[in-house]
Amino acid sequence: ARRYRQKAVAYDREAALRESQVRLAAFAEATFEGIVETEAGRILDCNDQFARMSGYSVAELKGMKIVNLIAPEVRDRVTAIILEGRELVIEYATLRKDGTPIVVEAHGRPVSPGSTKRLTAVRDVTKRKKAESELQNTLQRFYSVLSSMYSGLLLMTDEGRVEFANQAFCDAYGLKEAPADLVGLASRDLLEKILPAFQHPDKAAARIREVLQRGQPVRVEEFGMQGGRTALRDYIPLSLHGQSFGRLWIYTDITERKRTEEALRGSEVRYRTLFNSIDAGF
Repeated sequence: ARRYRQKAVAYDREAALRESQVRLAAFAEATFEGIVETEAGRILDCNDQFARMSGYSVAELKGMKIVNLIAPEVRDRVTAIILEGRELVIEYATLRKDGTPIVVEAHGRPVSPGSTKRLTAVRDVTKRKKAESELQNTLQRFYSVLSSMYSGLLLMTDEGRVEFANQAFCDAYGLKEAPADLVGLASRDLLEKILPAFQHPDKAAARIREVLQRGQPVRVEEFGMQGGRTALRDYIPLSLHGQSFGRLWIYTDITERKRTEEALRGSEVRYRTLFNSIDAGF
């Protein structure tokens, strides 16, 4: 009876193990990621998703060295990292059976502490990397255009830090820093740098802070001093347009516009005086 109970327990354990293996196999096939089991850098087993990703069959992959799937230019570096035997997440270029390069993101870990066996989940991120590259190229072209504009431009992040500035912005406020030196600067620190360029710093600071707090489309005109010089002829009106943090702020030198407006007002006064004197004569 005792031997029968022992056999029954052993049978139950084997059945549970088989059931567990079936569940794991079903899970491995149901996931969208490729899953591969390796030992000392050689493939022991993988799911169909990994096989389709690599272009090989499961049978072809079993026994293959994982290094054969890695692109030659990163092969030594990636292999060394994998053989370290620790848990890691890494992106690298790999080659399909037909030689097509793809970029994968792999999350691997030892089956147990100190084991040379590893389970790795692999995801094809080629499209994502291509989209990121295209976006980066678009941003570079966008920033190139902004850099060449005559208006001073400043882009702030949602956290209130400088993301981009062009040379015209630095010139407008007489800043010695290059535009790249302003990137990452907090708004309060930026404010301290540009305030000396205003004719009335306290008034300008209060108005700009009000603008930031309101977070609404605004337009602020304030007389500033070009390059920090104090001669009256160097005073320039600066026009600010923006929408709180995370928006593009535009700083424009409107000196000529102001001069035109003043000239028109002067002409208007002279002509009104002339017409009044004519009317008085009649």
